[in-house]
Amino acid sequence: MRKTIFLALSLFLCLSFAPHIDKLIGKWHVEKVILEDGKETEGFKFLEFLKDGSIQGGTIGKKASKFGKWSYDEEDNILTLSSEKERGDDGDYKVLKLTDSLLIIEKDMVEIHLKKS
Repeated sequence: MRKTIFLALSLFLCLSFAPHIDKLIGKWHVEKVILEDGKETEGFKFLEFLKDGSIQGGTIGKKASKFGKWSYDEEDNILTLSSEKERGDDGDYKVLKLTDSLLIIEKDMVEIHLKKS
């Protein structure tokens, strides 16, 4: 009986700490990009994750100019982006942090910090 309760409690705690895909839905502004050598650049782009699995993005303050699809593997914390027109920033991103207002992703040793708007 104790093993069952412990197992159920452990499972509940693990699931409650897993990021939820719904947190991604919405418009995110790139705050900064940290390059492999540690240099930081300011962001001026946005990404908007839509519920239907599509994504749009572009320059902050302008209409979206890039469109594609996204998917999220919660088990492995991998965010996959693919554009309608193939781009260098397509591919798999490791989700380092996901909260209601902060998203940090990493690809090829480059960290991208986004803030929900």
